[in-house]
Amino acid sequence: MFAGTVREQENVTIIGEETGGGAYGNSAWLIPDVTLPNTKVRFRLPLFRLVINKDLPHDGRGVQPEIYAGPSRDDIRLGKDYKLEKALDLIRKFKGLSHP
Repeated sequence: MFAGTVREQENVTIIGEETGGGAYGNSAWLIPDVTLPNTKVRFRLPLFRLVINKDLPHDGRGVQPEIYAGPSRDDIRLGKDYKLEKALDLIRKFKGLSHP
C-alpha cells in the first residue's frame, strides 16, 4: 500500500521487485477465525476489502518497480543486499561519483 501510494510522487523511484500485494487493494486486514456453532466447521473470511486506487487494473498484481533489481544466484548465496546496491549505484551515477 505504501509503495503504491508514494510511487506517483516526483521525488520517488521504486527499485526492486514487484510488491507482494494487489496494487489495486487487498483484503488482508482483519481475517477472523470463525467456528459455526452447530457443525463446529471452522473457516476464515476477511471482514472487508480496502481499495487504494479504484483506477488501477484489477489483475491481482503488486506494484511494479520502475527500476527492476532482482537477485542473482550469487547475490543470494553471498547474502548481498542487491536492492540496496542498485539504489546506491543509481545515487552515485546521479551525483557523478564512482563506486568506492
